[in-house]
Amino acid sequence: MKHKEFILSPLFSLIEKTLFPMDLYKGQVCNYIMKEYVLQTLFLKLSGCMEQKAKCILWDIATHDFEFRRNFLNDLNPKQGEYSNFESKNLVYKSLIEQVEKIEDTKKQDLLNQLKEFKDNILGKSIAKEWLPRELQNLDIKNLFDIKRWGVDTLFNSPLNDKIYKSLYDHRNRCAHNALSFQGNVMSPTKIMKTGENNYASWFTLLVLMDLIYMELYKRFSSKSY
Repeated sequence: MKHKEFILSPLFSLIEKTLFPMDLYKGQVCNYIMKEYVLQTLFLKLSGCMEQKAKCILWDIATHDFEFRRNFLNDLNPKQGEYSNFESKNLVYKSLIEQVEKIEDTKKQDLLNQLKEFKDNILGKSIAKEWLPRELQNLDIKNLFDIKRWGVDTLFNSPLNDKIYKSLYDHRNRCAHNALSFQGNVMSPTKIMKTGENNYASWFTLLVLMDLIYMELYKRFSSKSY
């Protein structure tokens, strides 16, 4: 798969393909046994996918912008590691808006509507409705992900860039480094929920929003003539 095709493959389609077949197990005992395994595996796939998209976007920019390439190779890229923290995600956003116009409010509202459709038609109609009922009920897209919380010169403002993304990043590290397997007090979805309002539902939604923003800006970038 080429960079462009991969970058423009929506993250929500991966969530849809993973969660909808799980309806076959609805009401069965194994459904609840599988819940944390499936959610954690999907979470790692999504976070890993966004890390790879970040790298691909920056490499594409470096392919066409030679000045950016010099800074990217000598300074920016060596500091980013796996591109998993917010600073790395923000670097991608800032690099894109240096190449193309920022997203206008009307388009932001369109992306927010797509995010609402993701919640209603994918999370709300899949096994997630049974696995994460309280989280989905409390997931207020209009307020939590309001465009006023999106940045202009930065990807997101508080609480999206700190509270929610920090909890996402912490859980990503727990899963990626297999820390849960040797901790006596394993973080089940219920325990994750008790840590606050941040949970799989909000993590999935934040990653999807980030992906929608990246794809919109990348479409503009890829349509430029060089």
